[in-house]
Amino acid sequence: TTEAIAVCSEYAEWTADHRQQIPQWFSTDHARETFESTYPFHPTVLSVFERKWQEMPRFQQTRGILRLLALWVSDAYQKGFKGAQKDTIIGLGSAPLDDPTFRAAVFEQLGEPKLEGALTTDICGKKESHAIRLDAEAVKTIKKARLHNKVATVIFFESNGGQTRNEASVPEIRLNVAEPELDIGNVETALESLTDACYYLTTERNQYRFS
Repeated sequence: TTEAIAVCSEYAEWTADHRQQIPQWFSTDHARETFESTYPFHPTVLSVFERKWQEMPRFQQTRGILRLLALWVSDAYQKGFKGAQKDTIIGLGSAPLDDPTFRAAVFEQLGEPKLEGALTTDICGKKESHAIRLDAEAVKTIKKARLHNKVATVIFFESNGGQTRNEASVPEIRLNVAEPELDIGNVETALESLTDACYYLTTERNQYRFS
């Protein structure tokens, strides 16, 4: 549709403008085509499974992804219909980890149900979850973007899938939460707040992970 093409073009322009601040493996020369090929999902939603999750022995590459994406689309549709969220594209940071059914599907693929405590304490699933609280207390732009929650969710997916690369780099986080109107400096602001507040978040040399 015309709207989809316009959205993909805006995101492609964002990545081109910030090519020095996102991962080198993402080709900004073909960004618009990449966004169009994965719409309504952000390309990183699909690529994280290819780059990291497929290494896991329990991961079902076809059936597992399809189930997660189906639950994801259903949640995005319901939230959009109710007017709760107005994201123009479904990004990795918008994964509905607050939904127990979706969380169960995620942990089934990870084979790590013990991570649920870390997730609900630091990201979402409880009223007092750290990322939720930080968004509520943040300045208007970060609060509206739900940036703490999105950044924390991205770190969870990027750091708990890989067997050889079990961390989320700052460039990966920037790319995952990319939005046409986003001030990229807000990503670092959110990371600093999360690092100070989250119990299960660890960091070393600009690499982040939940464990």
